[in-house]
Amino acid sequence: MISKDVVIIGTGFSGLGMAVKLLESGRDDFVVLEKADDVGGTWRDNTYPG
Repeated sequence: MISKDVVIIGTGFSGLGMAVKLLESGRDDFVVLEKADDVGGTWRDNTYPG
């Protein structure tokens, strides 16, 4: 079993932003989980006008 101090659920804007901030602060003891095959969250799943 793998042990991590932080688990980020989802690779939307907030999840990816949190991962970046953790790396910038010198932390690498985290994992990012995503149910889909690609990153993007709401922006991946929805098409907006424009």
